[in-house]
Amino acid sequence: MLPRVLILLAFLAIVGVPLFARLASPAPKPPRNVRTLVVITPHVPQIRTEFGEAFARWHQDKFKESVHVDWRAPGGTSEILKLLTSQFDAASSQGKVDWSDPKDPAIPAGTIAYDLMFGGGSFDHTRLKNGIKVQRMVDGKPTESTLPMSRPAGFSPEQMKEWFDHNIVGAQELADKDQFWLGTALSSFGIVYNRDVLTELGVPPPQGFEGLTDPRLAGTIILTDPRQSGSVTTALDAGLNAAIWNRAAREGWNQQLKDAVLASRKDRLPWFGKLQPEHQASAEAAFREGWRMLLDIGANSRTYTAAATKPPVDVSAGEGSMGLTIDFYGRGQAQSVGTMQNGVFVSRVEYVDPAGATYIDADPASILRGGPNPDLAKRFVEFCMSDEAQALWNFPSSKDPRFANNPKLPDGRTMGPRLYELRRMPVKPSFYKQYSKHLIDQVDPFTLAAPHLPVGWRDAIGVIMGAASIDNASFQRDAWKALRRIREGGNAEKIKTAQSLWEAMPPTTIEAVPGSQEQTLEFSAANFAKIAAAYRTGQRPRIEIAYTTFFRENYQRIIALADD
Repeated sequence: MLPRVLILLAFLAIVGVPLFARLASPAPKPPRNVRTLVVITPHVPQIRTEFGEAFARWHQDKFKESVHVDWRAPGGTSEILKLLTSQFDAASSQGKVDWSDPKDPAIPAGTIAYDLMFGGGSFDHTRLKNGIKVQRMVDGKPTESTLPMSRPAGFSPEQMKEWFDHNIVGAQELADKDQFWLGTALSSFGIVYNRDVLTELGVPPPQGFEGLTDPRLAGTIILTDPRQSGSVTTALDAGLNAAIWNRAAREGWNQQLKDAVLASRKDRLPWFGKLQPEHQASAEAAFREGWRMLLDIGANSRTYTAAATKPPVDVSAGEGSMGLTIDFYGRGQAQSVGTMQNGVFVSRVEYVDPAGATYIDADPASILRGGPNPDLAKRFVEFCMSDEAQALWNFPSSKDPRFANNPKLPDGRTMGPRLYELRRMPVKPSFYKQYSKHLIDQVDPFTLAAPHLPVGWRDAIGVIMGAASIDNASFQRDAWKALRRIREGGNAEKIKTAQSLWEAMPPTTIEAVPGSQEQTLEFSAANFAKIAAAYRTGQRPRIEIAYTTFFRENYQRIIALADD
């Protein structure tokens, strides 16, 4: 009995002491009489450290005033947006919004707890710009109005031209044209893989997203739940976009697709109907191909993590063969486990941008409406666009021998991070022209980016992947194995039936207008705009339940077919 008690006490000491230390140690307080910028961010501690120190130093030099950055990191972008939405909703319900100008409603400084959102993708920051729907009284009548959560930064057109030049990378903007968000870095989204594990499986390194669908990878893919991670959603969205754009390019109607997507952005009407009938049929085929690819990837999954930082770590540890990730997570993990051998850097972990589908997106900063210090927030954005800050993203750190070759600032200090190599791509086109030879990653995003306009299928990724692959994970994996057995069996009729069940997408029952008569729509490119609109209303939970049941029943049929 005594040995067991001693073991238990030792365990509690190991676990409890660090926990008690964290609980007992208060969060560091900013120095007295120092202005504080409160930044909410999904960025990792290394980025927060480098940018917090560098901004304080830059601000002291330029404005002769000390500042402190108070970083708040409650989770990924999904969690951040939920938190911000609740604060702005509370501000509206408490009557703290001045609607004198409905297009630019004012909120008193300090109403919102945060000055700035730093990090995430352009999609998430556009959601800040688009704001939330709130109810207010206008002339005695309840009216629904839009409350933007961010505000224009207010830099001059000349300054924006200097920073962003033509404001384009691939088909994406570097900054919002109204300055609601400004890109501070660039991110690509691709595949991290373990060379040793792939060798054991007999699978070649991936060149594109299709490389993750090989049945030999079953039970080895590490994914992040797209319902919790904007970055992995963007990676999967890149695969969907590539499916239609690559098909259109092969068949010669990519220009018509581009014109249709651009026109839909102007008139807010679905682009699908702007295609010629024969191209609509091809677009539907690409739609099915794209979703089938995502489901095949999900079927190969080993696990779904809650954080986008996890797949590279698990892949590196040999717990999986591949995963989807942001470029700097993948490259950073490859660097952390690699070594120099005969003057050549060698690592068991590699990162690859998918061929023909490299989606590059801005990683922005947005000044929040109603934050405590709007002037400090604008200065932080200005700092992020300086060459000093841009160098933090991809220059060697002071711990790297190459640091000695980094360019100098006017005051003689060496450019680059102090402690951590962040492995991000700078956003300023001019920075590449002047400093490209000093970058750790010799990548030019302005030539790498695929010129694919997003076709707007992103809204379904969390819904479909949640219903088909995450909430039905065990059923899907068993059905994937059963499908493979059926294919190997060679019975043509069984193969056709099983494949049809595997590829089937769920019908969607919606109310076009809440409270109206229900209608059931085929899950198709033609109907997607209506379906996506239904997701954005209170109908989503009911739809998700129906989808989950649909996929589970089809998986069970495939399993039964294999056992027959």
